[in-house]
Amino acid sequence: MQTGGYVYASPAVTNAPGLGPTLYIGSYNGSFYALNARSGHISWRFNAHGRISGSATIIGSVVYFADLGRHRTYGLGISTGRVLFEKNTGAFDPVISDGVDVYLTGYTGIYGLAPADQRTPAPTLTKARSRGKSAPRRTPARAKSAQR
Repeated sequence: MQTGGYVYASPAVTNAPGLGPTLYIGSYNGSFYALNARSGHISWRFNAHGRISGSATIIGSVVYFADLGRHRTYGLGISTGRVLFEKNTGAFDPVISDGVDVYLTGYTGIYGLAPADQRTPAPTLTKARSRGKSAPRRTPARAKSAQR
């Protein structure tokens, strides 16, 4: 498949309901694609009208990516390509998760997010010491030792 623009990032991959194994990739042509991993067929395409440079991130049934031209982050349904989330900030790899909380990395800050259907409150934001920005307060993660 040719996009007509540069593709800089690695794809995000999942087994999407109704689509099967699917690759998600953005292009500098402004389009974000869901591709069938077996055939390369385009399952759906979303036009972000900008430059997509960073890797996408899949969390649950939503794939997130940022448009560098418009500094906007989108969250699309993995099976439908329907817009589920949109925010006027974004960076190369816009969304990260620790498996519990979701964080949006923007040009001017980091935002803690909670899905609309989540019953627990969003992470508490506190003032960071550097440059007066807000940052999520988290406790250090503890690794579990593997027992054989």
